[in-house]
Amino acid sequence: MDEKQPDASPKKGDPNRPKVYVYGGGVAGMTAAHELAIRGFKVCVVERERALGIQGMLDLPSLGGLARTQYFAISRGQKPPLYYHMQGGTQTLPERNWLREKIGFLPGFSVGRSGFEYVLGTARGQGAQSHGYFPELWLEYEQPENAGATRRLTEQSQQMLEESADFVKTLFDKGYFHTEQGPLHDVKIYVQAFADPAQSKGTIVASGLGLPGAMAEDKTAINLAKATEKRLKDLLGEPLADWVKVYTEESGVPLRASSWLGLAPVARNWVRVIVYRPQLPGEHGYRFFPSFYRHVFDTMQRIPLHDFAGQPVGGSVLENLVPLPQIGIFSKSNAPFIMSWDPLRAGDALSRADYGLSNMRNLRITSQDLVQFSLRVLRYMTSCSQRRAAEMEDVSWWDYLEGHDKRTGARLYRYSDAFMKLVQSSSRVLAALDGAHGDARTCGNTYVQLLAEALVPTARNNCTLNGPTSESWFFHWREHLNRLGVDFQLGELEKLELERDEKGERLVARVYRASDQASENNADEAAAGSGMAGERWNLTHGGKEDGEHVYFVVATDVLSAARVSKGLGLGVSEGLQDYVSQMPEQQGSSRLVTREPEQKSGRHKWDRLQTISGIQYFFKRHVNVFDGYLYCVDAEWGLSAICSHLVWQERPEGQLSSYQSILSVDIGDWNTESKRLKKPAWACSPQELQEEVLHQICESLKSRGPDEEPVDFVLPEPDWVHIDEGLEYDSSKEQPRLLRNKTPYLVPIVGDWKNRPGPEPWDPTPNTPPPPPWSSPKNVSQAPHGGYPVHYDRLVFAGTWLRTFTRLTTMESANESARHAVNAILDHCTVHLAKRQLRTPRPRPVGSPFPSDPYEKGLFPTTPYGDYCRIWNPERNELPDFELLQRMDEKNFLQDRPHPWDVLGLEVLPSLLTKVPGSGDALNVMMSLVNVLGQNASPQATHGLLTVLRHFRTMLARTRPPHAR
Repeated sequence: MDEKQPDASPKKGDPNRPKVYVYGGGVAGMTAAHELAIRGFKVCVVERERALGIQGMLDLPSLGGLARTQYFAISRGQKPPLYYHMQGGTQTLPERNWLREKIGFLPGFSVGRSGFEYVLGTARGQGAQSHGYFPELWLEYEQPENAGATRRLTEQSQQMLEESADFVKTLFDKGYFHTEQGPLHDVKIYVQAFADPAQSKGTIVASGLGLPGAMAEDKTAINLAKATEKRLKDLLGEPLADWVKVYTEESGVPLRASSWLGLAPVARNWVRVIVYRPQLPGEHGYRFFPSFYRHVFDTMQRIPLHDFAGQPVGGSVLENLVPLPQIGIFSKSNAPFIMSWDPLRAGDALSRADYGLSNMRNLRITSQDLVQFSLRVLRYMTSCSQRRAAEMEDVSWWDYLEGHDKRTGARLYRYSDAFMKLVQSSSRVLAALDGAHGDARTCGNTYVQLLAEALVPTARNNCTLNGPTSESWFFHWREHLNRLGVDFQLGELEKLELERDEKGERLVARVYRASDQASENNADEAAAGSGMAGERWNLTHGGKEDGEHVYFVVATDVLSAARVSKGLGLGVSEGLQDYVSQMPEQQGSSRLVTREPEQKSGRHKWDRLQTISGIQYFFKRHVNVFDGYLYCVDAEWGLSAICSHLVWQERPEGQLSSYQSILSVDIGDWNTESKRLKKPAWACSPQELQEEVLHQICESLKSRGPDEEPVDFVLPEPDWVHIDEGLEYDSSKEQPRLLRNKTPYLVPIVGDWKNRPGPEPWDPTPNTPPPPPWSSPKNVSQAPHGGYPVHYDRLVFAGTWLRTFTRLTTMESANESARHAVNAILDHCTVHLAKRQLRTPRPRPVGSPFPSDPYEKGLFPTTPYGDYCRIWNPERNELPDFELLQRMDEKNFLQDRPHPWDVLGLEVLPSLLTKVPGSGDALNVMMSLVNVLGQNASPQATHGLLTVLRHFRTMLARTRPPHAR
């Protein structure tokens, strides 16, 4: 460090260290908070959502955004009950003032740094098996001095029991339970016996998690449980007393023995009391983690696992990812195509290749299709990034595969009808990928990463979480951020505006935050009580009280970001307004039309904002449709699914969790009509939606091929169904209809990349080229080397709708975008706070000239505020065999020359050679040509190409079906 310059690095406890307000508690917001906190910034996360959390009460705020688990409490009103969000629907909760009075003595309650927070219930488990609304009590009995003397609860345990009973009674009196269905019909109170194994002659009977349970011979513990039951019934009175039940091993109730207190104590005899109300884990969609989620994996690796007391227990959240070994492609007309994600290896390569070819034949996919497709993919993999940006953002993935010539309209390469249908339909079920309308660069980059997974073994290929998302990930993340000093507030960013005072103009954030006495539905009353009647906010961030060193990170969804920044009119915010309110009149048209993004999102396939949502089916029976990911390629609504519970660390168990199986389905197409209903998903009622999705899945699973009779595949009736709460239905009609989608999904449409607000992203990885220049308007600063801009020296945006190297709308792009936002703050702090001249980082090269990890190419650059957040550009993390070929193409591109393959005409050979009598196998001829070319080129440049071609030859050698055309 230069001794002449002050050390302006933020230090813990320094009142002048920069403060950052992060608006939005989704993946982007949590990532930004994480990266800033570990660099010494004061961080406050403001999130508006209030939703049921792991322990059955409202999380204030609820974190995770679209990725969080959408818990819902079950009732017995409908058969089967459907859970969906109605317009204006609210949830009745106990008064917060009354709850505040209880926090002093009930376990699991706390007052957070940012104000009142409460968490009820402390039993942790996956799949709502041991979620409780209320505290789980370990009651201690005094050890008697004389044999045969009556054992009594300790004074502390007696107080806990009395106060907990009072708590349950008060909630019941306030109507918190669904009493219209019968008193306390969905709540159970269990009393479980535990004993000291060292003092018993009986055999220990293990309970749920292998902890000590009641003794099979010694009845002392059971007698204590019965005494506790009697005391509890007396405290509760009618009708609650009828719901208290003693648990013994003979009862067969699968109670779990986990607790926030840790293992069951063994020094004395104990009794556990649980007040339990089942809740089920819904989701926006199932979680899918391919191996190229490098940013997400890096963050997960730095999040410790915690117990429910908030203490680290060893390991990281990354260990909660479980690979799924298979993918199943199901069709109404063809036999199932089931393949393994695992790469080919010695011992099973030939049998697996033969099985794959057999499946290809059943799908009517020919060797000609595979060779032609492989060559197009290889051509893409050997193209440099500059060529991809120039040539492949304005064409669709399918147009690229066909070799579409825009000037003549000709298609250079031909495929069978079956292959064309497979590519175009399978891309729909991959959420943000659309082969017909998605741009070729985004789809191609993603496909290359998926191909690399198949060819190169990795530790985590196509993973999912080992439990509901909030339990396996966000709970631990929040606890970790708490320990880092991050403050969480319940509130909503309403507006960003310029405020003037004697010192000039500053950007401030107006935030609505309800007081403890006000409910969410009484916003006007809350504003009036704060002296700001008629206004939607009652807090100002960035004012005089915050000082000068303040930043805002807007990490909300794209619609909210546009709304709160509407009055700024420059930089990212300026381009954001038209981005959410307009769309092309026709695909590729420059003429724009206005549309309301929340109402019927994605009316046209070229609309960047689509509706993609999830639905979950819960069964009390054991249901295992498929051991992996299931894709219904020709289902009208673009369905994909997974039986999530199969890989959960703690599987749901019937009586206590109220279900045993869960089928989680993503609906990728809401505008294509169902052949059976003659209407799209958007026009269906919730009941029609859940029935039709199940029908389409069953239809896809019935087929066994064109020459075989379909099987009679029938799924049992679901016991509960959950529809994504981002979909809001109209409750005023007898048949509810979808009113709006509050969470439209951004899809990378052909030619739309240039419309994304803001500049290209900057990669701080050593020895990477800078992004193209961006014209920065007044009051918007950008580092000389590029990167995300800072508006009015305070405001940075983050989200999947900004430009990222990932490009897709995924958790990975949300995480990456947050890292870019943090890097922009680091650069801005360096210049404006540390008073340093910012230069493009040029670290000293070290290590091997051909490292497997780009970060090994040099010392990673740093700032006075800590290292830059690491960025992984997928185009710089492809198969290393193609790196030299990409460099050769880069030289050609910079000299305005075509791709070498285009000059040689390699890709048209398969179509030509199959029509030439006596030419033999097309792949044989092509291999000979490549070998000849290789004699005149560097061995390294052709090694990767030959390796991949030989791999495809091995797979195709055993069969060569005739071309379909």
